[in-house]
Amino acid sequence: MRADFTRPEGQDGRNALLAQMNRSGPTGRAVEEWDEKVRLANRLMNESLRKTEADPRLIQRYGQNRIGMGILAARNAVASGLSTVAVVRTGPWDIHSNLPKRMEDQSKQLDKAVSALLDDMGRDWEGLFVMRGEFGRTPGVNSDGGRDHHPLHTGIIAHNNVVTGAYGSTCRDCRRVTA
Repeated sequence: MRADFTRPEGQDGRNALLAQMNRSGPTGRAVEEWDEKVRLANRLMNESLRKTEADPRLIQRYGQNRIGMGILAARNAVASGLSTVAVVRTGPWDIHSNLPKRMEDQSKQLDKAVSALLDDMGRDWEGLFVMRGEFGRTPGVNSDGGRDHHPLHTGIIAHNNVVTGAYGSTCRDCRRVTA
């Protein structure tokens, strides 16, 4: 069973493994400085996860699911002082079958959480929000009702000073980049 890293206790196994690896690896000042940064990031992240669990109104706004809780934890981490936060693996987004139902459910969760985050950040927020996957999806649906991997993909950028619109373009059937 995989650890749930959207909860403070989910970090324990990961931190124990990191400590074990550090004991058997290189030593010195650079390693100590890195370990201190990891401890600080873990402390701030755990504080943000505890805050996430403490406010049921925020949980309701962001959604009590992996996507909502991950994005809410990132919001709280930024509020705690972290300048860069990544929310990784909110999926499963690797949908090779039954695309319509799975995408509908996950898209609603993502929309709710991202909308809440951008509302909370407000118009004066100085940060940059970037959302993207590690690969794209084929334009057409496969025989299992899903979409396969493709080199072209989309992303979302949000910031007060970003000009809205589409950046780049593809050919008519979306199989190659044209600009």
